[in-house]
Amino acid sequence: MTTIAADGLTVRSDSRRAMGSEIVDNCTQKLVKKGGHVFAFTGVFGLLEPAVDWFLGGADPATFPNHGKDVEGRLLGCWSGHVMSYSTGMPYGEAFPYPQAFGSGAGYALGAMYAGKNAREAIAIASKLCAYTGGPIQELAIPQAMKDAAE
Repeated sequence: MTTIAADGLTVRSDSRRAMGSEIVDNCTQKLVKKGGHVFAFTGVFGLLEPAVDWFLGGADPATFPNHGKDVEGRLLGCWSGHVMSYSTGMPYGEAFPYPQAFGSGAGYALGAMYAGKNAREAIAIASKLCAYTGGPIQELAIPQAMKDAAE
């Protein structure tokens, strides 16, 4: 499971990967900078690289990486002004304003940000409250000059 928090300046994530109720590791990379874009990912992590490559290849909704009905993935593009979410269930993209959080600890992280915490603090709080959130906190800056690919 995963918790992603984005406050408009940075996107942060935990590094715990779980399968069902089992903690697999606490060192999974969930944030990627590639092709001048900043991405975050939740879901089955085997889809992370194919999803980033899908986006960089034109983001055709008909070809979003999907490997069966039980395999879920959500690619988040973090741009100035908003997060774009592309998922196995909605590959057309949905815009969400900052602050924003996704994943198993999203409610805790979003609540923390609305209470005045930054994304790092929000992930730390979610890690204390959500059993599926943990490990070292990862961070990438959200480029302020970057334009949404849909614009």
